[in-house]
Amino acid sequence: MAEQTEQQKKTAVQEQLARHSDSPKDAPSEEEIQEVEAHAGKEAGAFSRASASFGQIRQAVDALIGQITDGRRKRKYQGLRKTDLREHVYLLWQDDMMGLPLAELVDDAITQFYSYRTKPNEIPNDVVDLIARAAKRMQSLAN
Repeated sequence: MAEQTEQQKKTAVQEQLARHSDSPKDAPSEEEIQEVEAHAGKEAGAFSRASASFGQIRQAVDALIGQITDGRRKRKYQGLRKTDLREHVYLLWQDDMMGLPLAELVDDAITQFYSYRTKPNEIPNDVVDLIARAAKRMQSLAN
């Protein structure tokens, strides 16, 4: 039954696409397509790179927390929310798991990413580079 409904959905989508592709007035010109692709590739690519680097920072922070063996210190991290990594970075610096310059760099990168994550089309390349640099340094520390 589920396969049949899935097939019906696919057929309905294909019919709808076939109906809309016949109307040339709605089709964008080749120039408009290239302009949109260039803009999307430039901007979405920057945000995608920043997002991937931020994911690496998150993984490195989790790896550093995983290296802590003292139960009392480990519980301190478990009590924190996972939504804001800046608290984790501050505690890692406090516990001498990372130096102050790296903690400041990572904190700045996280703050910059958080400020741009709701408006991904506006992220500048220097912010992407800052986040990538912080991710690279955190990965080297975690490994």
